[in-house]
Amino acid sequence: MKRDMMQSFELFQPADVDTAVELLDRWGESGWAMAGGYDSLDWFKDRVKTPEAVIDLDGIEELKGIRGNGRRSRDRPPDDTHGGRACADGS
Repeated sequence: MKRDMMQSFELFQPADVDTAVELLDRWGESGWAMAGGYDSLDWFKDRVKTPEAVIDLDGIEELKGIRGNGRRSRDRPPDDTHGGRACADGS
């Protein structure tokens, strides 16, 4: 199966949330926000998605990690495995 090259697009790698929001507003429906989902590149190659701009959110520190109670999961002490909540399995 021969694949042709993906359509060209502009790549933006904003360093902060404000810049990312500005770019997403500017490009609207013709932009694509990518946050680590590199399967998007297969969609581009197969021309399932054909954005004019890709906004890569991976480098924005404020968006990293899962947050609960104002802390990122990686900031939780090792002995606090469930954020102070009991799990259904009793662990």
